[in-house]
Order: sequence, then C-alpha cells, then structure tokens
Amino acid sequence: MKDKKSMIMVIFIGITIFLFLCFNTTVFATTGTVTTGELRLRKDSSLSSDIIGLLDENQEVEILGEDGDWYKVKVKNDVGYVNKQYVKVKNEQPANQSTEKTEEKTEEKSEEKSEESKVEDNKTKNLNNKKATVKQGSKIRILPVINGDVLNEVDKDQEYTIVSNLGVWSYVKSDNLSGWILTQSLSVEEDSATPETTENNETTTENEQQEEQQAEQKPDSLYDEEKTYYVSASSVNVRDSASKSGNIIDGLSLNKEVTVLGENGDWYLVSVDGTKGYVAKTLLSTTKKEVTSRSSTPVQNTDDDEDEAEEDDEEDNYTPPAPAGSEGSDIAAYAQQFVGYPYVYGASGPNAFDCSGFAQYVYRQFGYSINRTADNQAYNGSYVSQEDLEPGDLVFFNTSGRGIGHVGIYIGGRQFVHASTSRTGVIISSLDSSYYTSRYVTARRIV
Repeated sequence: MKDKKSMIMVIFIGITIFLFLCFNTTVFATTGTVTTGELRLRKDSSLSSDIIGLLDENQEVEILGEDGDWYKVKVKNDVGYVNKQYVKVKNEQPANQSTEKTEEKTEEKSEEKSEESKVEDNKTKNLNNKKATVKQGSKIRILPVINGDVLNEVDKDQEYTIVSNLGVWSYVKSDNLSGWILTQSLSVEEDSATPETTENNETTTENEQQEEQQAEQKPDSLYDEEKTYYVSASSVNVRDSASKSGNIIDGLSLNKEVTVLGENGDWYLVSVDGTKGYVAKTLLSTTKKEVTSRSSTPVQNTDDDEDEAEEDDEEDNYTPPAPAGSEGSDIAAYAQQFVGYPYVYGASGPNAFDCSGFAQYVYRQFGYSINRTADNQAYNGSYVSQEDLEPGDLVFFNTSGRGIGHVGIYIGGRQFVHASTSRTGVIISSLDSSYYTSRYVTARRIV
C-alpha cells in the first residue's frame, strides 16, 4: 500500500513539474518579416557566431523562440538566430506564456503605442536644425528603436539641436553627444527660426537671405547670343534655382566648358551637356585656368562662393605642412581598434559609426574638435598632398558625383581605415584600389 502511494506521489510531482515548465517557457507560434537587406542568420545567438545564411528584406521567417536580443528562427530547412531589431513579428504575443509575462508585454506595447501617438503630429513637421530642450528624463540611443543600445541618459532641460526627424524619433546632437531620442521627450522651439547656414558652415546674414529671395523672384535675363565660359574653381555646383539654397543638380570640375544662356542677379543661367541650371558668376571665367602639376588633383569644395577659388589657390601655393609626428600614429593606431564595428548612418560612436562620425569620434578622444560631416571636415586642418600623407591624416572622396561625401583616416602604407557601408562596417581599404583611386579628392592634416 505504501509503495502504491509513493508511486502516485512521484507521478503527481512529475506532472506538476512538466506543467510548470510548459507554462513558464516562451513558445512562439508565429512568423516574422525581415526589415533589412542581407540580414545575417547565425548558428548561435552571438555576433561572433558563424553565419549560416543571408536573409532578404521582407523575407518571412518562422520564429521558434527567443534568447535575449535574438530570435531563434527557421528559414526553409535552416535553423539559426537573428537579431530581434531586424525582424517585425506578425504576432508579438507568444502562444503560451505565463500570465505575468503576458501582462508585462501588453503594458510595454500600450506604452509604445502611446508614445507613438503623442508624436504622430510631428511626422509632417520639418524639425531639422531646430533647437530642442528635453522635457523629461529620457535616453539617447544608437538606433531609432525602443530596444536600441543606450548611449546615455539625459536629464530634463538639456539642450540639443535636431539634425534629422523621423516622426517618432529624432536624431539630436550637442557638443559632446549625438544619437536618437523619442521626439515626444523634446520641447521644440517652434517660434525661434534657426539661422540658415551656407554650405561652408557659416551663418548667412539677413541681407544675403533677402538677396537670395529677390534673386529667386527675378525672371531670367536671357542673352541674345549664347556665350562660352569655363569653370574657374576646383569643383562647382549647378543648382536648380538662382540661390545657394537651390537643389544641386550637377557638379562641374575645373575648366569644364559651359554655355551661358543668361543671368539672374549674381548667377548665370547655364547649359551643360543638355542640363540647364544656375552657377554663381564668381565661379565662371571666359578663359581656362592654368593647371600646375600640384593642382592636377584640385581640392574639392562644394561652396558656391569665393572660398572655392581661395582653396584652389591654397593648393597652387602648396607647402607641405609640419609632420604629424607620433600623435598622428597614435590616432591611426587607435582608429584601427574599431575595425569590424557596424556602420549606421548618423551614428558617431562609440558602438557604431558613419564615415564622418567615425573620424570625429576618433579625433575627439585625442582632444581635437572637427566638423560633423565629411564635406565640412574638409575645411578642418591644413591641406596635404597625397604624396605627403602621414598616419592620422584625413583622406576625402567623391563617392556620389556631387562633391565630397566620404572620409577616412590614413594609417600608412597607402591604406586608410573608415566606416564604409552597412554591409562592411569599419574596414581598412587601399588608396590604390581602382574605386578609391578614381574618387580621391584631397587630404587634410589635423594634428
């Protein structure tokens, strides 16, 4: 009789343990959709784990479970792990879960929806370049996702400048920090207009703004006969209106021949290879400019003012700057520690970077403050020829055909380290590769 009671007790305990495990284990019965291209499917839930496949954007996966920041998924016959932030779950509620966990997830979702609804009105507003103050304690994140890594916690009344706005999220920056924050955490100064800035990062005066507005309102004065002019600066933008704020529709190099059709204030109406647009008068000449051996690869500039000609003169009268010294080598060595880190547009460290954010972050660690974007960083420091490059120098490239759009840090041996693309992250490349040889523009020495 005692043996029978003991057996019943063992069976009862076994069933209890089984039910406990079942109801406290997250078992998914749902699918998800990949939200980015070439998402890596890994063998285990770790960035160092082997990659067993690449998933396409909008590809569906079967979610089998989760492990921290990772989903365990099945794709065709492969089973592996992907990062949660790149998968949109069709059914975010697990099929079997403890009541306590279900309530927590429901509360989190309702909070996120509430936050999104509060800032929905901001989607149609242009908040770029506006000043903002933190209304309540919040967090600045690397990525514009609710579970993105936190860069820093910010207190109420801290001031930032909004660089980019995506509705729910805003990319903000201050003197020592930049990242993504929930828009609803910010109080935007709607009434104070942000001064318009020129492409060389200098504030445009009121008179200049009025002149531009008047120029836009004036009709073109067409010539009776077309005239032939030549580009007199190293790189000149063609715009769709007679204004510095006009959209760039083409880029011209030194001594490029253009047909002048007329004028509008301080601008020429030109035709270049069938494309019509406007070029500042100061950047065109009736004669070609003589190119010396040192200026055969002119300094790239994207400003529509006399600064371009001044920058070009700087190269014509080039004298090699003082050697970068050991500090330049230290900067180059430090930068190489980040090889393998991810590329994220708008990120400036410490866990992810875009190209100019990477350069700015590295130099900041050595006490140097440089501009944020690649084209503006080309104004920092002093010009250095490619033949005189030393470790630590910044090298610039025209990767878009519209002027300087990429920057890296020279490390010696004709190589440079840079935050390349979202596919490669931070890598080391060669200046002698065909891609970068044809797109190289200039270099600057900061130290």
